[in-house]
Amino acid sequence: MSYRSDKENMQKEAQAHKNSVLFVIKVTFVVFAAFLLVFCLTLVLSSVFEWDTSKGGDTKAPAIAQNMNVEGFEAYNGGVVGYVGVTPTFKKFISVSDDTDEAPVVSVEHNVDINTVGTYTIKYTVEDASGNVSYKTLAYEVKKEEYSLATLMALIEDKAKELGITREMSKVQQVRAIYDFAHTNVRFTDESNIPNIDRSKWQSDWLEEAVRGLETMEGDCYTYYAISKAFFEYYGIESYGIKRAENYEGAEDDGTHFWSAVNVGEGSDRWYYYDATRLNGYFNGNRSDKNACLITEAKLKSHKTSSGETYFYRMTKAYDFPTISTEELD
Repeated sequence: MSYRSDKENMQKEAQAHKNSVLFVIKVTFVVFAAFLLVFCLTLVLSSVFEWDTSKGGDTKAPAIAQNMNVEGFEAYNGGVVGYVGVTPTFKKFISVSDDTDEAPVVSVEHNVDINTVGTYTIKYTVEDASGNVSYKTLAYEVKKEEYSLATLMALIEDKAKELGITREMSKVQQVRAIYDFAHTNVRFTDESNIPNIDRSKWQSDWLEEAVRGLETMEGDCYTYYAISKAFFEYYGIESYGIKRAENYEGAEDDGTHFWSAVNVGEGSDRWYYYDATRLNGYFNGNRSDKNACLITEAKLKSHKTSSGETYFYRMTKAYDFPTISTEELD
């Protein structure tokens, strides 16, 4: 082979190598350019459409709005007012919407004590299926509902008409009709309607308990006492509230009990004990005698609990306590 042929072959091989290198460079450039184009396009689309490939294309958090009309509660911007003893459904105070998730998860944290007047905090956390989270806080104010004597007397007037208790009846007849209504129709639940009642204020809180007792028709001895007293007030029947003495020796428990002394005299005083509560105990050794409507001191003292204890009607009499009649009524 001649020198010239070798030289031509070497030049051809060099050109082929050069062409291979140029091809690799072009391919690399095209790939890089394509990647750069996709990257830039993704940035543009993410900016315009708020896409996020790490969250399935959704970065928009759920929207939370306060519901301003929830039955039984008063709403103001940023807060809600409820009343003592009323249990709220906290999720009803807000509405939630999301552009991709029809049912975002709503979580609620609060420190609300429905039995204690005060202002508390409700914290809402809402998360959609893509993991986007929104937060909202509302104030929750617990108030004690105000009741008036006029409102109560209007309730009693309607109930009296329904029951046929008239002002023309004698006081004895009126009291017995009141007893029959309360004793028969109020369901005993072993708790007053006033949650966490302050027993030291029982002589003033009876009005509220009477209203709520007539609305719910259930409660404990204080409810029977309050409803009965409301009727006594309506008919002008004089009554004296009595609270059982607490923490004395021989008591089966240290709970309280409430009943009344009632004056059914038609010109002169005639006081008797009255207790419309559905009792488990009995009088005069007769387990079928549970009637505590207009009873004497002797009958009251004869009371025994279902287990035979005699503590139930223990009391501390005040200096102005009425003299109870010893004459039994027919």
